[in-house]
Amino acid sequence: MKQVLLAMGLAAASVAARGEADLVSWVDPMLGTAEHGHTIPGACVPFGMIQLSPDNGTKGWDWCSGYNYSSTEIAGFSHTHLSGTGCFDLADISVMPTVLELGAQDFVTGAHHVKALVSKFSHAKESAAPGYYRVHLEGSDVEVELTASQRAGYHRYTFPAGKVKTLVFDLGFTIGDKNLEAGVRQITPDTILGWRHSSGWAKYQKVFFVARFSEPIGTFRTYLGKPDGDFVKGKEVKAVLTFPAEARVLCAQVALSSADLDGAQKNLAPRAPRGTSSSPKSKSRAMRTGRELSTQRSITRSSRPARSPTWMAATKVTRTTPSPPRVTRRSPSSRSGTRSAR
Repeated sequence: MKQVLLAMGLAAASVAARGEADLVSWVDPMLGTAEHGHTIPGACVPFGMIQLSPDNGTKGWDWCSGYNYSSTEIAGFSHTHLSGTGCFDLADISVMPTVLELGAQDFVTGAHHVKALVSKFSHAKESAAPGYYRVHLEGSDVEVELTASQRAGYHRYTFPAGKVKTLVFDLGFTIGDKNLEAGVRQITPDTILGWRHSSGWAKYQKVFFVARFSEPIGTFRTYLGKPDGDFVKGKEVKAVLTFPAEARVLCAQVALSSADLDGAQKNLAPRAPRGTSSSPKSKSRAMRTGRELSTQRSITRSSRPARSPTWMAATKVTRTTPSPPRVTRRSPSSRSGTRSAR
């Protein structure tokens, strides 16, 4: 009898999983990114802290989510976004790959993004699915793949052969808020950490990050900042990281916390075995989206079709908003009052 019940349970789970996957196939993250939709095409999970998505670097209300389908340029990929709100804010911890040799002349005080990094792209070489985003940057000939977990973004960059791989962390990047302070430092051969404090629609927002890479950093340079203790600090500080040209693929994991640096480090996933990608498969991200869509379909009483790209995309957007981080109880030994975001 127990074996029969177990078989029935496994069969039911299999049918449910197929149903969730079927619902995910109806979701097109590009819907809502044009005109006044203000949604993002990037990678996220339902109610996650991460919305890893491209930013066009264009000013204007239609770009308050960072991206608008009418654009043909990308200035960076940041880890937090407002989707569908029509308000300017977030775009924290912007990362951009390049093959350029950058110097002090490329970083200007007061610019909301680094013009030298802006790259052309084509929608013909851009694709998005729940939990996954991909685009080819024409300017640097770099293939970009992004996915996300609840508290970390995962990047996979494929560079042209023979080119030095460069990543720029622009902690001064903004799409409407005001930079208050940022800081960054390298702590191990393959890891950096830092923070960005800003004020906009969200007042006095603090985002802490830790970024770990699939290979050791070759050089670590900073611009528009000054040494202060162990960190280089400044309202618009940039970190430029180069990696040897031997391997074409570079992976990065960027974990966030709203509490402190300790929380960001705890939100890093375990190290991947040597020789494997540090990015998780997007299948599990998509299945989580599928469960949310299945739940929504079961509780809705709308007369709209339960299966249509517009309906499913709209349902996904309702679960894309930046969720308040779950913070542990206050620790007596913590000066900031919190220890880690969970």
